[in-house]
Amino acid sequence: MDPSFDPGGGERRVIAAMALQPDGKIVAAGSLIINNVASLWVGRFEAGGGLDPDFHPEISDFHAVRTVAVQKDGQILLGAPPVLQRSEVC
Repeated sequence: MDPSFDPGGGERRVIAAMALQPDGKIVAAGSLIINNVASLWVGRFEAGGGLDPDFHPEISDFHAVRTVAVQKDGQILLGAPPVLQRSEVC
């Protein structure tokens, strides 16, 4: 553990996946929990541990993220589990 890594306070975040960018920044994805209500959260931490205020990803309708990857061209990929839908039997 790096004791100098400080992501800051505030809401509770549950990190499910992380990926390291070539510039030392860390992309993280998981849940943001406010008043016991969870929603998808994707953020990027600076190399020093603070949240990157300039990171505003455009996210599709994900309900959860399980994996994060950074491509050589810098694009960030998020992997989500399949969404199970209720089916009717006739």
